[in-house]
Amino acid sequence: MSRNRKSNRGRKQNKNRNAKQGPAVGENQASLPTPSQPAASAPGWTRVQESVKPEEGKLKLSVARTNRKSLSMKIRADNTIEVRAPLSMSDEEIFSFVDQHMEWIHNHLHDEPRELPPRLTKEELNRMGDEFAVILKERIPYYAEKLQVRPGQLTLRNQRSKWGSCSASGNLSFNIMLMLAPEDVRDYVIVHELCHLRHMNHSPEFWAEVARLMPDYQEKRRWLKEHGETIMAQNPNY
Repeated sequence: MSRNRKSNRGRKQNKNRNAKQGPAVGENQASLPTPSQPAASAPGWTRVQESVKPEEGKLKLSVARTNRKSLSMKIRADNTIEVRAPLSMSDEEIFSFVDQHMEWIHNHLHDEPRELPPRLTKEELNRMGDEFAVILKERIPYYAEKLQVRPGQLTLRNQRSKWGSCSASGNLSFNIMLMLAPEDVRDYVIVHELCHLRHMNHSPEFWAEVARLMPDYQEKRRWLKEHGETIMAQNPNY
């Protein structure tokens, strides 16, 4: 979504597209520039982490401040409006940003919002991380041998948007929450990141390498897009 772009598509098309949207491997949410004229107040929004706008049907707002330079916004499966903002941004600027995009918000609300599953406890997350580490130490060498690559250090992270990453030095990182995905979907993410050791991009050559090891990778990728948010919603930090 771009702040200066007006959507001319039908409401139904937008809703259907976003109902299937979820975190994807190596992809970030669309971002928007910071508003240049912060509002002194934001009518209708309460200044709390999770807010509601009664006249708009109790829309929930979740704000996460991170070390970033721009604003981003998405609609969760339960119709919560999730905004990610720079650490230094004030409440007034964030609420003004949301109010400026109310038309976009209403065009992207889900017709049938669904309940998100309960969050894991930190103890459950830690146990899941230990189990996932054992699996990764078996699966990474298996696929690395097929690709003839030598990955660097392995790190497990508790992230809200990325499933995995590969650094320029060859170090691999995987999201603990991926443990909740089916085994073949986990394998796809492993293959995806290992293929970056050959192609540090998403070029046709990269995808051809992924397809060589996993011809049906598009099915796994589609599964993540459709079910990823349900998995991420169980993260204690979601």
